[in-house]
Amino acid sequence: MYTEAVIICCQLMVLAESYKILVYSAAISRSHAMSNAHLADELARNGFDVVVLEDEVMALDDLKTVKVAHKIKVSNSRRYSEMMRMFQNNFFDEVGTYERAKNMIYWQKILAEACNDLLNHTDVLQQLKDEHFDMYIGEQLSSCGTGLAKLLNIKTHVWLSSCALMSHMSNLLAIPMPVSYVPSIEGSDMGDKPSYFQRFNNFIQHLVSLYVYYWGRMEVTKKFRQRFGMEFPDVGDIARDSALILVASDEFVDFPRPITHNTIYIGGFSLGQPKPVDPPFSEWMLQGKRGIVLISFGSVISIDQLPRPFIMNIIRAFAEFPEFHFIVKVDNVTEEYRRMVFGMPHIHLTKWAPQSDLLGMFT
Repeated sequence: MYTEAVIICCQLMVLAESYKILVYSAAISRSHAMSNAHLADELARNGFDVVVLEDEVMALDDLKTVKVAHKIKVSNSRRYSEMMRMFQNNFFDEVGTYERAKNMIYWQKILAEACNDLLNHTDVLQQLKDEHFDMYIGEQLSSCGTGLAKLLNIKTHVWLSSCALMSHMSNLLAIPMPVSYVPSIEGSDMGDKPSYFQRFNNFIQHLVSLYVYYWGRMEVTKKFRQRFGMEFPDVGDIARDSALILVASDEFVDFPRPITHNTIYIGGFSLGQPKPVDPPFSEWMLQGKRGIVLISFGSVISIDQLPRPFIMNIIRAFAEFPEFHFIVKVDNVTEEYRRMVFGMPHIHLTKWAPQSDLLGMFT
């Protein structure tokens, strides 16, 4: 009887044991860091043992990301932040395909160097190895986490796309991508009724994307092989063996395209019910005869880095529509910005805005 009770208890313990999951979060922007944190927290709330490795490629300052899961933070060099500032200064310049490809390759080079910096943290790598994770989840823009999953001997690889499926993901995973009607995510302006020229351009951008991310994978593979031997596998081969593909997009608004049975759309998974907003937002949202417009450049573009004539042109455009009220998110509400909007009571400046709550206020 005692033996049977022990066996039953052991079986119940196995059933109650949760998966240990490593979420690799390459903080290439604040929004990427927050998205990965939301996913990790959602898994942790559902009973999984989740650790987030937050590779601070770009400085996050005081941003609070993970709330429920356990976080290990690694701070690396600031070369990525310097590169992003350089890109921001020329963000609205017209660039050709060749110049854009060069910029993207430089971006992948910086990400590979950041990966090399991560591998210098041998104490963190050993701490992660001792966790004996069952599953790895990581994004598609950097292959560093994919190599890390192999290094830590994590058997199950889950590839997370921070947007619609990209060209290099479709290529590696053998998911058909008919470029005649499925846009390449980067560099293509093709809509749902493309012209022949747009389709040709989409094909070129598709090839550019394939080459850029192939180059980036080779650079990351090189970093791992320099440290762990030439027998270390190509990170592309590791990603190709992904058990699941999570796509942070809504399949009902995405372009129609072929997918596989293990492709799961998770767009909007972290959105909760909108909460009431506090003043001054609650007051602003009741103004404007014809409506409210929320302006935010996101976390990749710093409005402080944009050319002043560009900012002034935006404000002049807003001034032409006094029947609308504009809530404009800026990095800091400085005296310079206040002077720009002086005499325009329908333009409201703010450093922070509860965007989800504002957008859901009248739904």
